[in-house]
Amino acid sequence: MYERFVKEIMSRDLISCAVETSLIQVMQRMTEYAIHALVVLDEDGYAVGIVTQLDVLVAQRRTVLQGMGPITAGEIMSPIVLVCNPDMTLLEAATLMTRNHISRLIVAKPNCERIYPLGLVSMTDLIRHAIKETSAPPSLRLQRV
Repeated sequence: MYERFVKEIMSRDLISCAVETSLIQVMQRMTEYAIHALVVLDEDGYAVGIVTQLDVLVAQRRTVLQGMGPITAGEIMSPIVLVCNPDMTLLEAATLMTRNHISRLIVAKPNCERIYPLGLVSMTDLIRHAIKETSAPPSLRLQRV
């Protein structure tokens, strides 16, 4: 399983938002696509951050408690973005995520000064792939009682 490459399992349909996207729009997009994070893009389409569900919940609570005005994705995003290239092995990607206590990596063109996103790979993608690779015959699968 781990000899395979990120490009084989990554999500190519990148769901993203702009730096100026409002908190409400971020929440709506996450709900609409049933995803846990959005890549934040600048006006040229380069990744500048990532907004997770936790970022959204913390920001929502802050606005309720402090009566703050509109908040944008750029204000709540994590500007530190870890990337991997499409030719990284799944083991390398899993190791990078584990060591950095994150659950997703932006897949980007290698050797670029700015991060041009090609897709996303998550721990969930790795688990789904592992299940496919190691699926047991029906007689050996667990049954709910």
